[in-house]
Amino acid sequence: MAQEETYDVTVAGAMEGIDVVFDNNDITSIAVGRNILGQKANTLSPGLLFTFPNSYDKITKLRVLGACPTFKESFLYAYIGSEDVLFLPNLQSVFLERVNRIERFAFRDFVNLTQIRLPKTVTTIEDDAFVEVVEENGTETQKPLPNLQTFIVEDLKAWCTVELLSLYSNPCYSSGSIYEEGESNPVSSLDSSNISEVPAIKDGVFANCKSLISIDLPESVDYIGAYSFADCTNLESASFPVSLSFIADFALADCSKLNTMIFNGNAPELWDNPFLGIPSTCKVYVKEGTTGWGTVPGTWNGFDIDYLTE
Repeated sequence: MAQEETYDVTVAGAMEGIDVVFDNNDITSIAVGRNILGQKANTLSPGLLFTFPNSYDKITKLRVLGACPTFKESFLYAYIGSEDVLFLPNLQSVFLERVNRIERFAFRDFVNLTQIRLPKTVTTIEDDAFVEVVEENGTETQKPLPNLQTFIVEDLKAWCTVELLSLYSNPCYSSGSIYEEGESNPVSSLDSSNISEVPAIKDGVFANCKSLISIDLPESVDYIGAYSFADCTNLESASFPVSLSFIADFALADCSKLNTMIFNGNAPELWDNPFLGIPSTCKVYVKEGTTGWGTVPGTWNGFDIDYLTE
């Protein structure tokens, strides 16, 4: 017998439970009240959904509490004939729990989505998971979801190491900020108090985080990934640990307010241009006795560089 898990769903104007049955970690059926709408492995059967055309357009909040190794595109989105169909067209809030992977296009064109919460179990988000596709001059163009305002992570440390396969894998590219669960304000700084012992800042995880003002990475960080802090246009200062050995391409690209970078260890290896678009007035400070900086005082990668004074 299939193990039963539950999606708690808030329906606009009323409360209505939706039961979801899992069989070997695949959704096999979904029920609204007593009405069984689908029994197709790996998907919510789209043909039967249209038997009840008014059942799903009222749903605005979705809570997925059961184990769901891969949140698939077909759970909420499908192609029926030549038409693209959103199962929950007015979905505004999504709460995911015990999800490991989010599939490509999982939330494509959910333009009414305003809030999403991701669990610490997420390890991978495929490309274009959070994207609006619009047609411009006969060509499809991808854009951020227009109304996604609140992006919540269960654990900020876990988020630092999530594999994002494109910038549109990151809900922050739409929301412009990240909240850690339980906090009333978005993340404005990163330091040992909230991301201690993380080994790396993976590709794109804080891209377009407009709430971020300062970073002081802990001594555990060895690697800063591509686009990890790109377009953080309110970031003013960045301090890097002795442990840092590598900064990938465009890691801090277009951080237009960045005025200070402090390196506590030797010069890291740089891939391509991690600092593209940073103002030339940004100052770099290093510690005496560290190596790889050339002549100090002088210039390094186009920035004035000097020794850090206590």
